[in-house]
Amino acid sequence: MTSKPVEKDVQAVLMKTRKCRRPIGTLTYPAKYSKAMQDYDHWDHLLRASHCRSLTMHQFDKPPSTVLDLGCGTGYWAMEAAKQWPGCTVVGYDVLHIQPDLRRFPDHCGLAGRISWEWGNLLDGLPFPPDTFDFVRIAGIGLGVPEDEWQLVLEEAGRVMKPGAVIEVIEEDLIFPCGVPPEQPNRKPVLAPIDVELTLDSPSIAMSMSNKSYFNVSNSTVSASPKSRFSSYSSQPCPPIPSRPSTPDPIIASQDHSRLKMAWDAMLSHNFLATNLLSVLPFYLSATFVNVQTHPAIRIPLPPNSPTAKSSPTAGPLSNNARSRGSASPFGLMPASNCWSAVAFDPSQQGIPSWSSMHLGKAMETVRACKDSLWLEYEKLGLGEDMPPVTRTTRAEDVLHALASKPSSRETFDSDWTNWERDMTDRLGMRSALMSTFGWPEPPGEKPDWRIWRTAIDKNASSTSLESSAASASSDDDVEICRAIKGFVCWKAPS
Repeated sequence: MTSKPVEKDVQAVLMKTRKCRRPIGTLTYPAKYSKAMQDYDHWDHLLRASHCRSLTMHQFDKPPSTVLDLGCGTGYWAMEAAKQWPGCTVVGYDVLHIQPDLRRFPDHCGLAGRISWEWGNLLDGLPFPPDTFDFVRIAGIGLGVPEDEWQLVLEEAGRVMKPGAVIEVIEEDLIFPCGVPPEQPNRKPVLAPIDVELTLDSPSIAMSMSNKSYFNVSNSTVSASPKSRFSSYSSQPCPPIPSRPSTPDPIIASQDHSRLKMAWDAMLSHNFLATNLLSVLPFYLSATFVNVQTHPAIRIPLPPNSPTAKSSPTAGPLSNNARSRGSASPFGLMPASNCWSAVAFDPSQQGIPSWSSMHLGKAMETVRACKDSLWLEYEKLGLGEDMPPVTRTTRAEDVLHALASKPSSRETFDSDWTNWERDMTDRLGMRSALMSTFGWPEPPGEKPDWRIWRTAIDKNASSTSLESSAASASSDDDVEICRAIKGFVCWKAPS
């Protein structure tokens, strides 16, 4: 008798064995939700509404009667929904108390009876009874939901939905916008700290250093710790170490943002946030809902830098020639099984205008809101703490002098941050576009910081490296993007 082959539902096993890494009751949101982020979220809504010619991707035969907006932010979409659907009741749910009290505004007091705000952490469950809502909307919460908790969030959303109700999810990949840095063949690798203890004869040069320092210095002879590969030796007292200048060195213009990118990736990893969120969402959605529909991801190209003095002017953001990578009908929905990979970019395709400068502005504000979290990861990784070269003939006093004169990690972080901000600001600026389009000269007066930065890049960096990197970044499949957005529409199975 032949045995029946063993069959296993891998998806069911994964769902049953999932574990939550986050302590219950805590938040994983690494950003500070600023006023600028709120404004860009409003712009995002207006752009989607313009493309869809509706508040939603799904076209309702009749308006829903009860609506839940999960992660409602300022409540802008909830108020627009209440205006467009006069007979519906809208609940906005968020962890932040930033929604307006509609009773205080005469123009909106009529909506106060149909809109309510609820507050709480959606990762810990929703305070609503089962089978309550006809429509649930989730948009832009990817930075606050760990990958291992998406299934829990979607299951809770499904629990409070009525049978046959619709859920709409609009999310994007968590991208750190930066171009391809120029080639630097002589660039030093980032070195890990070496556990070496140094002690000195002279009390005058005893030096106190941070917990992440490379050396410990006390009052005795110079020696290596047992953990070091260097043999012990004695030395004459070192001369006093010069103090670090009170003012940091001027910012050296650079387009290499790799250290900040490493800190961004570490921040996402530390919070277990999915970098490629659009790739994992179909799996979780299909495990909870039926008839999952989506569209090819809309990929927004990273705007180019302003032209250098040695390059020919090209049309900038004003021309809006750059098209978004994706479907010509961006929210034309189809079964998710047909859309797991994005459509290849076709320059001749009549897609929607990319509005890439505005998209980059939104991506910039998201990164800016995470600055404190980025610094913590930057410090943990020891970025900017490169060890001075050590050889057999290196004297301890030379090493200590080098350490005293090198910038601190915070100074290096601030320098990297300033370079990144100026690079991105140059990319979304209109100055070069207006000059090249209308033949206008450079405006008189003091130039902004980002323009001075661009001039320094043009003068100090190799123009061939800049232009070759820009060319490689804009060729076919190697186009750098600043945003990748996708929407999903699903249904709860009828009872």
